[in-house]
Amino acid sequence: DVVGTSQAPKSAFGSTALRVSDGGELELRAMSFADSFPRPDASYPLFGLFLGGYGGAVAVEAGGTLTAMHSNFTRVRALQSGGAIAALGEQPRVTLSDCLFVGCSAANGGGGAVYVEATKSAIVTLERCKMRDNVARAGGALFAALDASSVTVSASTIEGNSATWGGAVATSHASQAERFLSSLALGTLPLVSSAASGSGVTLTSTVVSGNSATYGGTFALCEESVFVDGGSTVADSRASRCGGVAFECGASGVARSPQLASLAWLTGAGVSSIAADAGSAGLFGPQVCSGPVAIGFAQALRESLPAGNRLGSAPVFALDAFGQDVVDPATNVEIGIVGSEASSFELKDADRSAVLGPGGVDFGLLTLVPTFPVESLADLGRNVTLRVGGESVISAFGAMASVVVSGCPAGQGGGSRAVDGLFACSLCSAFQSSTVESVAPCSGCPPGQFRDEGSAGCISCPRLSAQVLDRDDNSSSASTLLELCECVAGAYSPSGRTGVPCDECPQGGRCAGGVARPVAAFGFFDVSPGS
Repeated sequence: DVVGTSQAPKSAFGSTALRVSDGGELELRAMSFADSFPRPDASYPLFGLFLGGYGGAVAVEAGGTLTAMHSNFTRVRALQSGGAIAALGEQPRVTLSDCLFVGCSAANGGGGAVYVEATKSAIVTLERCKMRDNVARAGGALFAALDASSVTVSASTIEGNSATWGGAVATSHASQAERFLSSLALGTLPLVSSAASGSGVTLTSTVVSGNSATYGGTFALCEESVFVDGGSTVADSRASRCGGVAFECGASGVARSPQLASLAWLTGAGVSSIAADAGSAGLFGPQVCSGPVAIGFAQALRESLPAGNRLGSAPVFALDAFGQDVVDPATNVEIGIVGSEASSFELKDADRSAVLGPGGVDFGLLTLVPTFPVESLADLGRNVTLRVGGESVISAFGAMASVVVSGCPAGQGGGSRAVDGLFACSLCSAFQSSTVESVAPCSGCPPGQFRDEGSAGCISCPRLSAQVLDRDDNSSSASTLLELCECVAGAYSPSGRTGVPCDECPQGGRCAGGVARPVAAFGFFDVSPGS
């Protein structure tokens, strides 16, 4: 048994329990590795020059051969990748038979149990192995970064493993492995080719069940394929965000259906037998998903926008490579000004970035404000280009839209914003008006006049009516100033409403004004119907 290995003084390698390389051969029979966490000595002068933290139990380097039979790896951890075993470099040979991997982890890298980063005809084989409850950033059980190499898992069980990307298996090209894992640490994935290289992982007569991840409950596929034969099963796969069964990165364009058969890097007869309910996802993509590859405004922006006014309704949506609306709290979307007017205008008064939630992101509360002095209407009328996009789990993505920033229309006046002194248009008050487009401030209404809702200029109360409140009285429940116009004494409203022309009081009647009905004067009586 090998139990409890930890830091090795003056070791830049991380002192994995066993290491084989350069034509060496290592055979393990009925071995047990448990509770080990080998780490490099960061104080050693050569720390960082070597592959430190790979393979918590065994590291197989270029030209080395490992054969392990009936061996157990329990709660073995690696500082970087390969919680139990790491196969690295050119032509490593690894054969694992009847081995058990339980509770191993590579929290900072790939392959909670086994990590393979190999080139030039490297061969890694797992036969009748069990990989259970292992954890990694990518590939809870197995991470394979390959180039002209292969990994074969046969007659094995992969269950209950978890990761951020690919609960059971994650793949990438060997040339992209370091970039891939460093990108994962930042929550992003690099853009890669959409064609598989010919290397890959083969699952033969293997049960893959109960694995979970943030993205891709079972698989995270990036440039290298996973082949699932007809004798293998994939079931009970869960993703907290998207891709209940699989996450795929790098495939651009929105032209595929959100089905497993649409995946570029998941092949084999066993794919068609994966049940529709084999996976579930918390936010979107119950079977498959990718990062956002397309983004745009849900509706066209206004053609013209007065300076300093809000954009209005400006919902933004994003789609993944399978045409699904992306909902992801880790995907940030930003809006900004690009092009020749980028230094002349600013977006103000609301956040310019937000995460992609249900229904996308709405930037409608933002205002477009000129940063230069505005002295005449000729200073405006400029076409401003907006770009919406961001950095996400695949690459930079974005879309453009444009709007003409105009002067102040009728009903608005120009002036300096209190918050920053920049020019902006704002609505005229109830006792101000503006009847033409300009950059001038609103002008005051004459005494007894006001600007009602829907009007640009000043108006007076209708015939035989007057406002019952002065300009500073806010006690009325009327919805418009026009409704504050009530009949004067000696007149009445036939409809009983305010804000409408009034009639003179009928002969022989007394009219108190307001909305009161006429009453008979002394010596007269009411002859109206029903009186």
